[in-house]
Amino acid sequence: MTILHDLRYGIRVLIKSPGFLLAAMISLALGIGANATIFTMINTIFLQPLPAEKPTDLMYIYGTDTNNSNNTVLGTFMPVSYPNYADYKDQNDVFTDMAVYSFPNAVSASIGGEKPAPLSVQLVSTNYFSTLGVKPVIGRTFLPGEGKDEETSSVAVLDYNYWQRRFGGSLSVIDSTIRISGRPFTVIGVAPKGFDGTITIIPPDMWTPVMSYHSVLAGATIPGGPIEHNRRFLNFNVFGRLKPAVTMAQAQTSLQTIGSRLERDYPNENSGRNVAMLPLLQATVPPQVRAVMMQGSGLLMAIVGLVLVIACANIANLMMARATARRREFSVRLALGGSRWRLIQPLLIESLLIAIPGGALGIVVAMAGRNLILSMLPAVLNPGNMNLSIDSTVLVFTLGLSVFSAMLFGTIPALRASRADLASDLKERAGTGVGGGRFNMRSALVLFQVALSVVALASAGLFIRSLSNAQTVDLGFEHDKLVTLQYNVTSNGYDKSRGQSFHRQMVQHLKSLPGVAAASIASTLPLVPGFQRSVFPEGQENVKNNRGILVFTNIVSPEYFDAMRIPLVRGRGFTDSDREGQRAVVVINETMAQRFWPNQDALGKRFRFFGAEEPRTIIGIAKNAKYNFVGEDPQPMAYSPIEQEYTPGMSVIVRTSGKPEGLKGTIEKEVRSLDPDIAVTNLQTASDLLSQSLTGPRVAATLLGVFGLVALVLAAVGMYGVMSYSVNLRSQEMGIRMALGAARQDVLLMVLRQGMTLVAIGLACGLLISAGISRLLSKLLFGVGTADLQAFSATATVLLLVAIIANYVPARRATTIDPINVMRYE
Repeated sequence: MTILHDLRYGIRVLIKSPGFLLAAMISLALGIGANATIFTMINTIFLQPLPAEKPTDLMYIYGTDTNNSNNTVLGTFMPVSYPNYADYKDQNDVFTDMAVYSFPNAVSASIGGEKPAPLSVQLVSTNYFSTLGVKPVIGRTFLPGEGKDEETSSVAVLDYNYWQRRFGGSLSVIDSTIRISGRPFTVIGVAPKGFDGTITIIPPDMWTPVMSYHSVLAGATIPGGPIEHNRRFLNFNVFGRLKPAVTMAQAQTSLQTIGSRLERDYPNENSGRNVAMLPLLQATVPPQVRAVMMQGSGLLMAIVGLVLVIACANIANLMMARATARRREFSVRLALGGSRWRLIQPLLIESLLIAIPGGALGIVVAMAGRNLILSMLPAVLNPGNMNLSIDSTVLVFTLGLSVFSAMLFGTIPALRASRADLASDLKERAGTGVGGGRFNMRSALVLFQVALSVVALASAGLFIRSLSNAQTVDLGFEHDKLVTLQYNVTSNGYDKSRGQSFHRQMVQHLKSLPGVAAASIASTLPLVPGFQRSVFPEGQENVKNNRGILVFTNIVSPEYFDAMRIPLVRGRGFTDSDREGQRAVVVINETMAQRFWPNQDALGKRFRFFGAEEPRTIIGIAKNAKYNFVGEDPQPMAYSPIEQEYTPGMSVIVRTSGKPEGLKGTIEKEVRSLDPDIAVTNLQTASDLLSQSLTGPRVAATLLGVFGLVALVLAAVGMYGVMSYSVNLRSQEMGIRMALGAARQDVLLMVLRQGMTLVAIGLACGLLISAGISRLLSKLLFGVGTADLQAFSATATVLLLVAIIANYVPARRATTIDPINVMRYE
């Protein structure tokens, strides 16, 4: 009954102060909403349990390779070849079953005669869903007899979100046909809601059997033979379900024994290669990037935590001011024999009455924040299928955070208001306000807010500077004025001869367009991870146990280096005479020349790609460029002429003489004019590719910028509120000063000096903390020092300007005090 009485009383008290209630709820909503936004992202990526049967029994098996352990894209977590997977599956006695999956592949698909549109397809073994224990929401998953070869692999399971978005959740989708790269696939089922696959940051639109590889990626050539027999084609992620009572350590030891046996049986393919293991729950984010993403997410969570603390400090200051205004009420309660707890309890209940609605508003803020994150994600991450949902876990987190916030901002004011000697509050009228003779709790909270807002702003400044540096880094090519698109001629039934002819016509037609400075085609777009092949320098092809070193490759037309503006440092580029039947040639970059032929002239040297019979002669050495990521270390690259290494799927790269956006439509129209049915996808500028490559830094910089701005606004409101309160308390003192002859300007400067002293101390503390934090963030920053002067000076400047405004308004009001009225009132 006591609690109900306090609850009713708290509601009446808060209703009488709507301005205070609204200000407190908005402050809290911003703080809680920021935290709920980032927690939603972390929950989706790292915390959500895999919607599978007994997910803790599922283990991720990755390859290890002592010869390529520093690979930029794969890192120490290498994929596994399909034949090795088959041997591990058949020879182990620790798993009930093992399955494989690829990374999602961007392809073109048409439905019901419509024009081809982009689609994301993941290749999986037919036991993929059964090993996970995932049941379809409608239809079925793959049968054991399906997927044995290309002919029996033309079946597909749709992602739930794609089914809803593209087919409106229609049950008639079962047995319908989707043409992928020109090949018909029959829809047999739809995965359940909430299942994003086993790579949650890149959810696919559909799943098809592994043996549909050549149908999905129409015309793709695999050096070394078909995937089911090719032990060098490292393209698959493996997972298995442990047998009862088998531990992860036992399973890893068992698989490594099999790995050693495969190394002995197939030394040229498996020498130095084995496997290791992680729980599958830790591999739904690719292990190569998991650590960086966790560090970035931890930073975001820390910053939004600071925002919430600043908001709570604001409310605490407001509640202390209200407690002082209600001191007579509290004095009477204590005088009548009320216990201190009976005074604290209703104040804490009032805090909860503020926090719970504030948390509800925070959910609305979190929804807006979630939509902001999704709007910044590129199409390659398939944001339409991402389940960034405000689920029960997020709601429980928000409720808990609301209660914690109520305790955080409510406890100090409640303890202060319930002390026995309330007369000490009146001492503040004798000139002991903010920055006056003693350092009180409100002063400490202001200093605390300023320091935390500096940390938030400085962190945002570091990431904004890092993003700016990344956008201006020398990529090794000129990315402005480039338009790119992708197409594949296999879906239209082109054989090699017709395909080569189409490629030539494509380049010639594009070169003749007005506004086009250069045009080329290539198998790999800039800043998109490409295909890697093992290289064997001449004389080393038959050395025992020589697996070769993986290098990035690109198949290009002769105009490629001109279109990309990649200079050749020595030798020559490709010409029309570098055709099939002529000497096989290659252009390599500086890094490859130094790695394979140190202290030698690489021109004229020869090497062989794995799977190729004829060695290639190096005719040119190109300048290094960025091939996969902006921040990557120099990587070896080998360019081959398209006339000597045909591939049906190519990327168009057009350099315009003016703004590239204006020619996108014209270029697409010209490509389709050669064949109206050609599948054209991913029409974009190279600047879009650069932006796509910088998705992570851009999301971090944007969110930190927003949170830093919120922290600054909350801190400014806090400074203004405390200074206003101080001016009100010290109105008698200021009236006496002016009555004794003090100039209004002197009063203005006095108040400003007192307020800015706290700001200066908080600023210094915040910058020191920020310098320490920046050292921890060095791996996430590009071209930014541990104490970046530009970022820190900008932070200090912005904060000082805002602080001056926040302090000036109440200081200016102090100069308008009428000494006569003040003295008469007192």
